[in-house]
Amino acid sequence: MKRFTEEQIERLKSLTGGSVSFGVSLSSFTSFKVGGRAEALYEPKDIEELSMVISFANVASLPYVVIGRGSNILVRDAGIGGLVIRFGRKIAGLRLEEKVNRHELICGAGAQLKDLMRFCADEGLSGLEFLAGIPGSAGGAISVNTGAFGSDIGGKVTGIKVVKPDGSVEAIEGRDLHFGYRELSLGRGWIVVEGAFAVERAEKEDVRGRIKDFIRKRNEKQPLDAPSAGSIFKNPPGDYAGRLIEAAGLKGMQRGGARISPVHANWIVNIGGAGSDDIIGLINTARERVKEVSGIELELEIRILGDES
Repeated sequence: MKRFTEEQIERLKSLTGGSVSFGVSLSSFTSFKVGGRAEALYEPKDIEELSMVISFANVASLPYVVIGRGSNILVRDAGIGGLVIRFGRKIAGLRLEEKVNRHELICGAGAQLKDLMRFCADEGLSGLEFLAGIPGSAGGAISVNTGAFGSDIGGKVTGIKVVKPDGSVEAIEGRDLHFGYRELSLGRGWIVVEGAFAVERAEKEDVRGRIKDFIRKRNEKQPLDAPSAGSIFKNPPGDYAGRLIEAAGLKGMQRGGARISPVHANWIVNIGGAGSDDIIGLINTARERVKEVSGIELELEIRILGDES
């Protein structure tokens, strides 16, 4: 798994002021609570520092991957070689900008969606309430076009900033972005570092009420009492992955410390001590059985990261 030379390690430490750690277990940084070690784990302090680090990695041909806040991913037990970038609270600012014809909420990629909801409730800003209760960061949500209850974040994005592999920072208008179902088409290696969302002024209590309502609906339908990565598969056109998995007789199936949730069959939960192989085994079984029973190929919504053992 070793990708760094000693010289590269020292250069990385110099660029980051020492804010990079080596050989760190990623299990505590993922919502699944599963995963091996990162060869190097880096939390950028600002966009300028990140751009320098990415430029260095590109020139040195060092692989890098962004895990955001660690939701919507599964890290293999063998860990991840190269540079793992985690957004924390240092690129997580929130501010409101008043435009001529609209209001824009600007947020750093590391801002958690729950902080976004709190800001909207406190400021009386409406339009993003459907995100209430979803774990993860704003940057991650934009990158996968997170959605719920018939809405998705791509419909609210008015612009983003990205860091490119050469270290340059580019602002992209919303009209030039191409969102699809649970995806945003960007250049290879581009990292979303900031997003802007269209919001509207509303009564604070009305916003709080809608947020509470979405959280209540989510709590009724999703297994939130155990570590998970949320929905494992994308819903195929005209159907639901959870329904197909349940129809294949897999609801509640267990392998090691992982289980296909009896509450929602498109969720796999860590009921204690699960390894990545347990979860991947259930994923493969679900795909195979659904294909046999329904003739439908399920497509992953989560990302599986890391070296195969």
